[in-house]
Amino acid sequence: MDSNGGILARVARILKTLAHSGAGLTATEMSRATTIPVSTCHRILRALAEEDLLEIDTAYRYHPGLSLWELGTTSPRSGQIQQAALPFMRDLMHVSGFPVHLAVRDGLQAVFVEKMYPSGKVPERPHVGSHYPLHLTSVGLALLAHAPSSVQEQYLSSTLERRTNLTVTDPHQIRRTLADIRAQGFAISDRQVNETSISAAAPIKSADGRVVAALSVNTPHGVLRERTMAHAVQTTALSISRAIS
Repeated sequence: MDSNGGILARVARILKTLAHSGAGLTATEMSRATTIPVSTCHRILRALAEEDLLEIDTAYRYHPGLSLWELGTTSPRSGQIQQAALPFMRDLMHVSGFPVHLAVRDGLQAVFVEKMYPSGKVPERPHVGSHYPLHLTSVGLALLAHAPSSVQEQYLSSTLERRTNLTVTDPHQIRRTLADIRAQGFAISDRQVNETSISAAAPIKSADGRVVAALSVNTPHGVLRERTMAHAVQTTALSISRAIS
């Protein structure tokens, strides 16, 4: 029989794997993704569903449940920032007319914790809870630019994912981009995730000056006026920084 530590480690591995799966997973798929025996996966998934931490659909795929979501919103790094940011995000969405996103850094990835979009402009991505490599999105670049140097070096020494022909994966070029972001106060992701989108992001800072989140506006390519939109995002991020301070 597993020790309590072993069981908790498996539960954590299952929840983290599920967080990266947009469409949910069956017990068999979870077993394949985590290398945990399928019978154990099934037992853990059913137990989490019984506690409303997970939901199961008609295709027997598991998804994060409301209780798990409620628990996540209490995190100081996401929930409190999210609550402070909501009115400012709403204003930015109305002014820009485009989707607005809020993200925090989780290790070497950007996690989207809130999004707003105008009526009739439902974005295909990202979903709340989505994880993206830091170099792909404007929020990720803003977060990476202000991360400790040890985090930057660890990230840039890894294999960087390429999503489009325009995705920048050269560490030297990304280092120059990060320096520019720190100097100008905003980041631009130009068709790095797909060939139709461009976004501008700015960092959100806590009272002690640490960057704790990033805010972005995402538009179709050819629509974003980079400087104008970047300045609007900067102004909004500054307002949120003042609110959480």
